[in-house]
Amino acid sequence: MKYGCLIGTAVLLSFLSACEAGPVHSSYRPVLPELPPHWEELLGEPHWRLEWVAEDGRWREREMVNSRDAPGLALFREWATPVLAWPFWPERGLIPGMMKPCGAIFPWDASGEKITLGWKGGVEAFFWKELASADFSSAAARGRFPWYFDWPRFRDLLYESGNVPETVSRDPWLADWNSIAQKTVQSGFDRRRIVAQSFT
Repeated sequence: MKYGCLIGTAVLLSFLSACEAGPVHSSYRPVLPELPPHWEELLGEPHWRLEWVAEDGRWREREMVNSRDAPGLALFREWATPVLAWPFWPERGLIPGMMKPCGAIFPWDASGEKITLGWKGGVEAFFWKELASADFSSAAARGRFPWYFDWPRFRDLLYESGNVPETVSRDPWLADWNSIAQKTVQSGFDRRRIVAQSFT
């Protein structure tokens, strides 16, 4: 009886691993988006720095000469986790972090053995990272971790709902995501904080 259960479990896991939409994968291959045309025209093909939360719950990073070198990523599969990819051009003095990243939130951007990164997803993954690095020392911050955040609802709010300023919906990088993350951890999420920063 015991061996029958073990064999049944092994067969089920093998079947799920073989299915295109099955949930059991040892790694996910990141699919990077095309560059904005003016970036590619001016700068050529970029190098990439990948950042992700691995199976052990720790941040990992890897640099690639081009998108064809993308490794399989062993992701932390228990909660919503981010993948970021920063384009950079070392021969032009443009280091990782100078240009905006693309990104994805697992599991919503995963399908089969791939995870598809996009420029909109870069904002979400960056906000995830800002939430994770916020100050959790106060009692009010307990439980407001980024892996519990309602990412599908956030995505809809930012791009589809019409409840954020149009300027930010068109270019979400105008918002101060660091400040929004700090306040979200301390007192909860409030869409009214998603506004364009004032620049001088």
